[in-house]
Amino acid sequence: MLNLKNLTGVLFKGEFYRNPQAVAEELKALEKYPDQFTKTEANAIQRDAGHFEFELRIFTHNPNSRLFIAGAQDASGESGIVGLIKNLEIQFNKIYSTDTFALLHDKDRTPDFAINFRVIHYFGGISQLDNIITAGGKYLMGYYNERMGGFWRMDSVQ
Repeated sequence: MLNLKNLTGVLFKGEFYRNPQAVAEELKALEKYPDQFTKTEANAIQRDAGHFEFELRIFTHNPNSRLFIAGAQDASGESGIVGLIKNLEIQFNKIYSTDTFALLHDKDRTPDFAINFRVIHYFGGISQLDNIITAGGKYLMGYYNERMGGFWRMDSVQ
């Protein structure tokens, strides 16, 4: 039986939705000024207008430290996850690698590892009803960019 006290090995399936107001503004701008967007930008706006499905598997969960490590797969590719579960709250960072890989070999400078990753911050609630664990809330791309954020939800799969 699934248990919130130890989620090691649990598989979740879920979906996330972009901020509907931001999506509507982008689609309106694309319709009104199509020549101001490259084909790649237009495709991204149209692609990001919908909802996306994902799978997330918790590799390890330590209830004492509240820390969990997971991996996920979605339309943007594979990502690594580090998160915390405390009481009925959950928060985690989903980290994708970028096409850039910057590692400075200059011993007098610190490498800027941040450009190697795209980080999305998820936060919300988690609960259990019978043998299903459900979590959901909001997500932000960048620390305070609600415009690029949205809503997410996931349920455990048996």
